[in-house]
Amino acid sequence: MWEKLISEVWEIILAKHKKDKLMEKYVIFEGIQNKGNKLDFYLEMMIKTYLISNLSLWSGVRAMLDSRVWYNRFNMLAFYSALKQVAQLKKEQKSARSVAENARINGALKQLYAQCTKYLDIV
Repeated sequence: MWEKLISEVWEIILAKHKKDKLMEKYVIFEGIQNKGNKLDFYLEMMIKTYLISNLSLWSGVRAMLDSRVWYNRFNMLAFYSALKQVAQLKKEQKSARSVAENARINGALKQLYAQCTKYLDIV
């Protein structure tokens, strides 16, 4: 019993430590790529913080932190919008009651994941 409790607490501590390391790497001033103006700077910082806080949203989150999408405000906002839709659909999927509803949500998620991948490939 104690081993299980200790291992659960340890997992929480490790997850927090991992997120802290990512924050140190990507959200500090030196980790921000687009410092052209304050709006782009803060948008990149906000979106990267959202990504690090929600690493399980999409499998490409870590790759996106190093991508070049941050140099274009339109792409940044479109990517963030797609991620917010993914988060909403995942919440809906947890409460889906029928197979048809679950299939509809899976189809929408698949399209959004493809859209997010498109932003990863921007050069």
